[in-house]
Amino acid sequence: MALTGWKDRLIVGHSKIDADHRKLVDILDQLEDAVVNHMGLETYGKVLNELIASTWAHFAYEEQLMAMHHYPQTEQHKREHTSLLHEIDVFKTRFDSHAITLSSAQLKVLEEWLTLHFMVADKALAAGIPAN
Repeated sequence: MALTGWKDRLIVGHSKIDADHRKLVDILDQLEDAVVNHMGLETYGKVLNELIASTWAHFAYEEQLMAMHHYPQTEQHKREHTSLLHEIDVFKTRFDSHAITLSSAQLKVLEEWLTLHFMVADKALAAGIPAN
């Protein structure tokens, strides 16, 4: 059962950003599948690590684009990235120390944050830089 699944409404109109977003959605769905199917902490940890690494790489790419094109909303956009990365880092630390485990409800919060970020901040970014 996929939590998110790719939806065309998530398309921002920049091919690399859209490809990265598809990858993040796919990984989030893998994580949800692992939780729903009780695949265990080792599997959760591996998929969570992949999600974190892909998120870091994607945000770095976006920030590079913003700098290269002197995007006027760079600071606000970067603050959103920093906020999510901090939340993920705290979550991962707590997960690694077995203080928490994963649940569909926790993943839903992440899905909602990413969807909102894609549809607002990333659509504005794609509209504010030259087409690729």
